[in-house]
Amino acid sequence: MYGVSSKANEWVSRQNGRVLQRVTSNTVGFRGNPVLGRSYPNGGLNYTGDIAEVIVYDHVLTDGERQASGKYVSTSML
Repeated sequence: MYGVSSKANEWVSRQNGRVLQRVTSNTVGFRGNPVLGRSYPNGGLNYTGDIAEVIVYDHVLTDGERQASGKYVSTSML
């Protein structure tokens, strides 16, 4: 499971709960024309795997919420 969280001064990407990258100088913003599976800002790199489900939250998840979300995804894939 791959997850990204973004808030003022922090951007974190995780895979299966393990932090892959953390940036502490982040400004949160949203594109007017969002895309899925393309790199930012110009879309030059494309994701080449399968995407089974996308879940979007209106806040950065706590560790407990992230674990619960991971459990949900793992049981819904059975």
